[in-house]
Amino acid sequence: METGTRSGHLVRFKTFELNLRTRELRKNGLILKLHGHPIDLLEILLEQPGELVTRETLQKRLWPQDTFVDFEHGLNSSINRVREALGDKAEAPQFIETLPRLGYRFIASVEAVIADPAEPVPARDPAPLPDLQSTQEPVSPTSEAGPSSPSVLHDRPSRSGWRWAIGIAVVLILFAGLGASWLLRQRDYFWKDPLNGARVERLTDFEGDEFDASISPDGRFVAFSSDRAGKPDVWLTEIGSGQFVNISKGSVPALLHNNGSIRALGFSQDGSQVWALSGEDALTWIGPAIGGVFRPFLEAAMEPAWSPDGSQIVFHTTDAGDPIFIADRNGNNATRIFVEKPGIHCHSLTWSPNGRYIYFARGTPTNDEMDIWRIPVASTNGIRVAERITHHNSRVAYLSWLDSRTLIYSATADDGSGQWLYSVDVERRIPHRVSSGLEDQYLTVSVSDSSPRRLVASVARSSASLWTVPISDRVETESSVVRFPVPNARALGPRFGPGYLLFLSGRGGVDGLWRLENGSARALWQGSDGGLVGPPSIAPGDGEICFTYRKGGRDTLYIMSANGTNVRALAPSLDVRGGVSWSPDGKWIAVAADRGQGTKLFKVPVEGGEPVQLVDTLAYFPLWSPDGKFILYSGQQGGGEFEVRAITPEKSSVPLPAISVVYNKGNPYRFLPGKNALIVLEGVRKQDFYWVDLSTGERRALTDLQPGYRVQNFDVSPDGKEIIFDRLRDNADVVLMELSK
Repeated sequence: METGTRSGHLVRFKTFELNLRTRELRKNGLILKLHGHPIDLLEILLEQPGELVTRETLQKRLWPQDTFVDFEHGLNSSINRVREALGDKAEAPQFIETLPRLGYRFIASVEAVIADPAEPVPARDPAPLPDLQSTQEPVSPTSEAGPSSPSVLHDRPSRSGWRWAIGIAVVLILFAGLGASWLLRQRDYFWKDPLNGARVERLTDFEGDEFDASISPDGRFVAFSSDRAGKPDVWLTEIGSGQFVNISKGSVPALLHNNGSIRALGFSQDGSQVWALSGEDALTWIGPAIGGVFRPFLEAAMEPAWSPDGSQIVFHTTDAGDPIFIADRNGNNATRIFVEKPGIHCHSLTWSPNGRYIYFARGTPTNDEMDIWRIPVASTNGIRVAERITHHNSRVAYLSWLDSRTLIYSATADDGSGQWLYSVDVERRIPHRVSSGLEDQYLTVSVSDSSPRRLVASVARSSASLWTVPISDRVETESSVVRFPVPNARALGPRFGPGYLLFLSGRGGVDGLWRLENGSARALWQGSDGGLVGPPSIAPGDGEICFTYRKGGRDTLYIMSANGTNVRALAPSLDVRGGVSWSPDGKWIAVAADRGQGTKLFKVPVEGGEPVQLVDTLAYFPLWSPDGKFILYSGQQGGGEFEVRAITPEKSSVPLPAISVVYNKGNPYRFLPGKNALIVLEGVRKQDFYWVDLSTGERRALTDLQPGYRVQNFDVSPDGKEIIFDRLRDNADVVLMELSK
């Protein structure tokens, strides 16, 4: 790369110094080992500190002649080398921030770009001395300059000259200091963890799960959903009382009770009422916080949020694009102010504290690809333009205000792990992961308006294990379910191979790929900076394994041999979303992926070449038929409902009987070996397996399982006699944090 234009200069940041002439990086004077593309990459980022450097720019400047596959590997390797040299971490960056799918930004303060003292300074013509005759002072008789010595009066400025010089220097220093302070503030250099010093108290420790913890505006009461009475209800406690009251008592039918991206309950602006969402018909109910019968409030609408003055509410409906409406405080006289295109969702609505904007999480929760956006309440010539605030491209939900310009919310990390708390100044727009000292994952968060602030969160100590149930002519109950023996404490995402089982396992929500054979499990893939986001797919026979690995906010397709060797990336231009599926001949892989225009269905040639897009509409959950004639996928109907469709590898539509599935993290259907039939996972709160004949459309229940668990993925044994599935439980409780002033 060209460095001549800045040769002979030093760039200093924190304790580091980069010499652009010698291409040496030093820390506290010691030379660090960094050469080639990594040092080039660091220099490019330092050319525009605080600004986005796109992946395309890096490719053109660092790998102009190489293939895109080489570029992806080279870029990831170079970024890791630079971060290692700087002692930086992708999940909590101090120097290099990853903007998923976009590029990188150097966020540390750059002190100066100065002349290298090792390089001689060019000689300059001497400037003429000013005429100081009128201000010169007499020479003392005892001066060291004798009568024949040259006078030094013209070489020394007068007192007034010094005053002017000092004054100018002070002004310059003041302006430089103000400018540096402004620049540092713009880059969040002075950011402090808002939870630092918070006092943490666990409010609940019940059997089951407590979700959607919400705190009243005055900070006195906490409401949450709990199944401690046998089925989900709205519970309330006054902070400090130790008493818990069931305030809905079954009056909210099918109360939504999960850790999804939809807020299921909350307080009105004055704290006198609590609203709750029915999971069956998306009907929002409302009732007195002191307890009593809940009544219908908003039909086919959800997540109401009251304006700061309590005179209006904002909510979204379940129609395509999640239209956003503003209405009066009782939900009447609604006016639509925004709608997205079909397949894009708008969740977690909240007003800005000054009432000028509506903030919300926008994207596709099916793929955990959400971010914070805002729209103005008042239109300009009838137009409202949505403005993006963050670039997570992950699960983002439960937006709450810590102060007049700081949001706190729940989000997954760039490696796909966990559900953590993040905060962002909505003007500077640099997200930071915050910590309370708890290792639990944060499913929901809510903040009071009181001073000092109080924060409540639903925190999880999640567990995952594998279970089996037989496929028979009768409906199998919980008594037929048997735990599948795996030596790992955590196991999910099962896939049968010839004589072995693949599954996901790990810690902290970052999962690697494991192989279980003859009762012994060993790791095939454990990424250092990311994790698998879904179960793998195994090629016919004892063939290769295809899986999706999430790192730096991006999901990439990989292939490896059955023993875990010969790992290589495939189709790195695709940001893969959801499951993957081999063709029966082992030549193609079907994936749902995004190339910048939403999640679509692709087939990817295993031996290399461009991916082929099969449909123009949004598509999820691909599954290749055993005979290779068609590929199943799901098209979104509205809300969390999906219609199962089919298409040939040549892009011809294939008729299917009516099959619907609901939003799920994993693939909701598998083929039954030797049959033209599917095993389908249905339900939200209570999930069960069904048999669906693809020829006749006949459908029958296979199981009647106990609710309270969440099934994400399953597989059918090669002999078609049993289902192996994962069961996840959040074990969620409510935590209170008293924030310091």
